[in-house]
Amino acid sequence: MKKIGNFILSMIAIGTTLYGCDDNKVILYHDNDTTNYTTNSGIRSVDYNAKIPGLNAQVVDYTLPNEYQHKSQLFPDSTLVMSWDAAGFKNANSFLKYFKQIQLLIRADNKEELSKHISFPLKNLASKKEFLENYDKIFDEAYRYEVLNQDPSFIFRNNFGALAGHDGQMWLKPKGGSFTIIAMNF
Repeated sequence: MKKIGNFILSMIAIGTTLYGCDDNKVILYHDNDTTNYTTNSGIRSVDYNAKIPGLNAQVVDYTLPNEYQHKSQLFPDSTLVMSWDAAGFKNANSFLKYFKQIQLLIRADNKEELSKHISFPLKNLASKKEFLENYDKIFDEAYRYEVLNQDPSFIFRNNFGALAGHDGQMWLKPKGGSFTIIAMNF
């Protein structure tokens, strides 16, 4: 009986050690001079939203169906959000890829390109010209932090659209086969 107990304890110790190995983690390599991202396993960045320096994002596998495409999602803070379908997003993964591009435009301060993704007029921005003139005031440190650190797995959505940032910084919705920014609260 003692031998069986020792054997079980040994197996638990071995299993715990093997479970703790980091050999299967995907590591993202970023070339600071360009926007090229590669991984140690050959996964292309266009297929994965791997953790990008400056963006606190989980890995999103765009090749798999989004598990909340057709059902509601319960967030860790007990917020229940509607399914992507019910919110009007017929392909959640396409939206998440689009949102990643918006984050990269903000990170690069590419205000000209970002302005092309906004449906003017907004409640507090009448035109592209006004947006470009006030870009630095809008995208202050706090605003940038909220949008750049939005976890794609926990994007709030309802009938109005999808929300980036914990304080409602940016609302997006589908438009003509793509997506657009419909509100910016700063």
